[in-house]
Amino acid sequence: MCILDRRGGHEGGDEPRYGRGVSGQRAVAVVTGGLWRRSESERERAKAEALRAEAGKLLALARTHLVDDPTAALAYARGSLGLFDDFIATLEAGTGMPVGYRRTGTLHAARVPESLQAFERTVRTLASMGVAAQLLSAAESRVMEPHLTERVLGGMLIPSQGLVSAPEMTRAMLAAAVQGGSTVLAPARVRRVSACEGGVAIDTDGAPILARTVVLATGAWSGQVAIEGATPAVPVEPVRGQLLHLGWQGEPLSRITWDERCYLVPRTDGTLLVGATVEDAGFDERTTVAGIRTLLDAVCEDRKSTRLNSSH
Repeated sequence: MCILDRRGGHEGGDEPRYGRGVSGQRAVAVVTGGLWRRSESERERAKAEALRAEAGKLLALARTHLVDDPTAALAYARGSLGLFDDFIATLEAGTGMPVGYRRTGTLHAARVPESLQAFERTVRTLASMGVAAQLLSAAESRVMEPHLTERVLGGMLIPSQGLVSAPEMTRAMLAAAVQGGSTVLAPARVRRVSACEGGVAIDTDGAPILARTVVLATGAWSGQVAIEGATPAVPVEPVRGQLLHLGWQGEPLSRITWDERCYLVPRTDGTLLVGATVEDAGFDERTTVAGIRTLLDAVCEDRKSTRLNSSH
């Protein structure tokens, strides 16, 4: 799929036509990926499943230890997270579509001493950058989230983190783009991106598209798009993450909770999203008994007895 921003224009004599009835050069073309091989009904089903599965977590501040330069990543994450309030307000006001944005904070629970040590380092780093974060004892963690068991050794609370509803936010952002004059081409399989006079050319199965800037947002399919000057192909591979969408009949969770084995995301409809496995399974989207059992064991082992049931 391509999303074409309407701004910009072709300079010169005869104006070429690009894409499906799109005239002239675009300022920005955003290329997304993954659904072009499917029938229309399969694409709609896949999009719906992807949106339901997306947790909408805003956890940038707590995940920077996973990169090579955590300090630089933290500064970037803090700046990005700081833009969300105004961005969401503008998006909701412009489209009239609420996106379920909540600054609930996140609670990261530790089951092993090594996690507590990592929390201490993260809190110190966050404090040096003026970001509020709090180390919690085991008892304090259970006060925050009473469903946690005695196995939890302590925790870390980051109040500024939260979540959005991924389905609602995706629909609102697409609506805002269309309201602003962007054109959506779907399906539109992109085969090659290359430099051309005055911009960038996108070769598709249909007519070519010309833009001043191209954003390649094809995720795991990025390696299937030839990019001029990039040899070999962009080294991106898919990682399967299985999730559970469960009914939750205990005391409602107040915020996202996370430990070494899984995370729990409370939904406004009372259901719970539990994730996620990390599997090198290529593009195989099928769920497995082992994956489901791993997540069920994780959610039950460190949470007090709570009635769960499969949802939708």
